[in-house]
Amino acid sequence: NLSTLYVSANQFTGTLPSEFGHLKELTRFGVDLNKFTGTIPSWIGDLKNLMILWLDGNQFTGTFPSEIENNLDLKDFCIRNNNLTGSLPAEIQTDWDCSLKV
Repeated sequence: NLSTLYVSANQFTGTLPSEFGHLKELTRFGVDLNKFTGTIPSWIGDLKNLMILWLDGNQFTGTFPSEIENNLDLKDFCIRNNNLTGSLPAEIQTDWDCSLKV
């Protein structure tokens, strides 16, 4: 089973492929420093084993999906340098140290 997927800094465009949401065993997922657009998909919350999630340096828009609250093991989380609006779910702000990475 695939546990790590990093496709960082590849100039990928478009939305995140929904097929990534089927990789339930992922513990590390990085798509940072690309040109992904659209909203961050709710299937991110289905990846319950994630410890690392890097989405920074893309062109994501909209609000962050509340489903991220399902990722209780998340230790390293970065979404800065996107076009997101709103605030992060309260559980992320209080339970995880995101202050330097958002």
